[in-house]
Amino acid sequence: MKKEDLEQLEELGGLQFSIAECAIIMHRTPDALNAEMTEDKEIMYAYERGRLKESAMVRDAILTQAKNGSSPAQRQMMDLIQSVEEKNKISVDKIEGFDEFEAL
Repeated sequence: MKKEDLEQLEELGGLQFSIAECAIIMHRTPDALNAEMTEDKEIMYAYERGRLKESAMVRDAILTQAKNGSSPAQRQMMDLIQSVEEKNKISVDKIEGFDEFEAL
């Protein structure tokens, strides 16, 4: 995939388009884009990088609002924290010896 296509895919991922939607916008079939992502992980990384960077910006805005006293933003932030803790718990459970670290 050309550099310009990777940049477009990252931008579309940042706009939270699905992979299938990105494929259509980029004049590909969803199956073709999925195959490219399977062959070349940099293509998948470009999509995920865009999606996650924009998600981070939204979370930053939510955190700022929460710190400024917005009750809905505080609730959202707590939900995000709990969600990440649950995801990390699953990941951490797979790390050998992590239980020793937790005891510290």
